[in-house]
Amino acid sequence: MREITVIIIDDHPIARQGLLAIFKTDPTIKVVGDAHGAQEGVNKTMATKPDIAIIDIEMSRDRKDGFVIARELRETGFTGAIIFLTHLNEKYSFEKFLRSGEKGYILKNDSPKQIIEGTKTVASGDTYISAEMLKKLPAHYNREGADINRVHLTPREIEILESLIKYLTSKEIGQRLGIGHRTVEKHLQNLHEKLNLRSKDSLIAWWHANRPLCKSAPTT
Repeated sequence: MREITVIIIDDHPIARQGLLAIFKTDPTIKVVGDAHGAQEGVNKTMATKPDIAIIDIEMSRDRKDGFVIARELRETGFTGAIIFLTHLNEKYSFEKFLRSGEKGYILKNDSPKQIIEGTKTVASGDTYISAEMLKKLPAHYNREGADINRVHLTPREIEILESLIKYLTSKEIGQRLGIGHRTVEKHLQNLHEKLNLRSKDSLIAWWHANRPLCKSAPTT
């Protein structure tokens, strides 16, 4: 596997040192910088252009949280992937992550193996969410959407959902599956009606929660 370059933006020295120590155990991951503040993080990221920026959500310095820093990075032209690092495993922050369209959500109490796995998953272009967070998802979303045991998803609908959690547009999904974007939109409309969900965010959250329970879903 090619070398993955990473920058760490976290205002807690112990957290930064911990991540540096974890990544040193894997020769395919290279930390090209670390920052303790928002502006420093943006400046170093744009200077080093890493594959991944790992950003602490609970940044207190500069009064900017990780979501604000991520948005500033995108506005500045950063095209790499972003992983949010947090100790928060509650619904509010996770929903903000879903709305952000970024690729990774890792908890600070995840094991070194999980953190490395998550980093490599995001580097490959896929979405990674902490296993602890995934366990909580059904509790967060079980009142929204249909019961997975009471709906039948077609193979095409599963392909649509699998593409959707990679945050692809309808056009990109169509290109990936070899169908027109209007056909994709029709499938999405059917999924909204079938699952009783109104938005793409809710479809993504529902699939993250129910994907492990769907026998037809591909394994990763």
